[in-house]
Amino acid sequence: MGLSHEIIQKNSIWTAYTGHNFQIRFICRGHQHNGLMLENMVNNHGIYGLWSEIQWNGVNGTQIPLIHASPVWVMNVSPCTSYGKDNGYNFDTYTLLDMNGPYQNWHLQPHKLII
Repeated sequence: MGLSHEIIQKNSIWTAYTGHNFQIRFICRGHQHNGLMLENMVNNHGIYGLWSEIQWNGVNGTQIPLIHASPVWVMNVSPCTSYGKDNGYNFDTYTLLDMNGPYQNWHLQPHKLII
């Protein structure tokens, strides 16, 4: 996926799903990936922000402010599946989304569990 395609895709999502009374602020997807995306997710502790310079450092309890990060995050599938076993990672990741207050205060709080 080239950079120009990524920019077009990102802008299309926000434009298509924004109305007078609503706006998408965050998308989180969890599923299987291969190749570079799998490598990105494993290297970033099971969660990867698309189009983002900010990535999680792997420290439980760290807060990632959404206003300064990507609004699209991809999470890896469980290491207990055949997919996890075949790709050799031994951790599971989940994240809490804190939507307390205005959007400027929203943040992710990822956690990693060694399995």
